[in-house]
Amino acid sequence: MKRFGVSEESRRQKVTKEYATAVCEVGKQTGVAVLDIWKEFMTKTGWKEGDDTMPGSEENGKNIVLMDLLYDGLHLSPAGYEAAFLSLMALIEANWPDLSPERIPFAVRCNWEKGIARQHNLLMKE
Repeated sequence: MKRFGVSEESRRQKVTKEYATAVCEVGKQTGVAVLDIWKEFMTKTGWKEGDDTMPGSEENGKNIVLMDLLYDGLHLSPAGYEAAFLSLMALIEANWPDLSPERIPFAVRCNWEKGIARQHNLLMKE
């Protein structure tokens, strides 16, 4: 029975793992770095690669770590967003260090930023 966009069909960890694996394979084939957030989250639960017993699966029931990261089993919670952000920043740093936020110069500075920079002799004369 489907109501309000929710169906009786539940998500399956095995299918999610297959999807995540396929995405990583496409990244490998195309030479594009991939943020494997599924593996990141599963690793946080204590799961190890090759382990067929997956936390959060129907067989194992709900997992407190996954419940903290995914508020409804699919959508990220604040803790999930923080974990994804930190993983993304690590991926950027590893693959494109020049694009690390600390290394990107500001294209436009606001007047208050210019004032602070002038106070500290950090801004060249315009």
